[in-house]
Amino acid sequence: FCEASCESGKRGRALEVEAERPVSYVANYVSAESPGKQVSKPGLSATDSKASFEAHVREKFNRMVEAVDKTIEKRIDKLTKELAQKTAELLEVRAAFVQLSQKKQEVQRRERALSKQVDVAVEMIAALKQRLTESEEELHRKEEEVVTFNHFLEEAAEKEVRGKARLQHFIENLLQRVDLAERQLEYYQNRQMVCSHTDISEHVFTDISLNKKPRCLSRGSQHTSYNIPDAKPHSCQKGRIFFKKAKDEKNSLQPVKCFYEPVDCSREIWRAQKKGEPVCSARKSSAKSKMGKK
Repeated sequence: FCEASCESGKRGRALEVEAERPVSYVANYVSAESPGKQVSKPGLSATDSKASFEAHVREKFNRMVEAVDKTIEKRIDKLTKELAQKTAELLEVRAAFVQLSQKKQEVQRRERALSKQVDVAVEMIAALKQRLTESEEELHRKEEEVVTFNHFLEEAAEKEVRGKARLQHFIENLLQRVDLAERQLEYYQNRQMVCSHTDISEHVFTDISLNKKPRCLSRGSQHTSYNIPDAKPHSCQKGRIFFKKAKDEKNSLQPVKCFYEPVDCSREIWRAQKKGEPVCSARKSSAKSKMGKK
């Protein structure tokens, strides 16, 4: 556009210079185009030819100026159209550039936001990995604790079974000892009863035979006869105390093995006492029934 405007300006200046010098241009034109005419009309006057030639030249010059103006106007119109088109394209390019710059800014903003989100996601993934490792370690530790607890329970169960077996064996031995003690007590009671009967019969016979003896001897024999029966309650009392101790030990051990003891022991003792049997035999039968059930 600048080059075209410069060229049009140069051409306009050349035409203006030529218009300012019409005589020289006409002279050159006449000398170049019609040299024979000047030779063929030597008789005409120079003034008439000069005026007609100037009119002709002016007419031609005016036509040329009009043609030049038309071409210049056409050029100017074409250049203005091209300028408007270029300006429109430039505006479109500028609008596209602004839009692209806005899109670029938006993309950069999104990129920054996405980079922040990625950083946050990476941090969250790292935290979750750490928590996962911690939870796995804790789970492994809990599993180890469960395994150790199971081993402890198994050992405790084995110890409980052994303790139950030992306790059962101890109770059986204790019941055997109680049974033996009851037998011995019954034996000693029977023996003391027999001894007391024999002592009473001997005392009666001695009283009858010693009626005529002095009072001191009779008193001494009475004292001896009264001292002999006193041995029986003393020995029975000792036996009852021993049996009571054994019974207390048995009752103290009963809560440990309560499921082995039957409920009918009190009834058996009551029935035995009701029938008139001695207490020792009733207890002995209850102990035997317990041993049989075990």
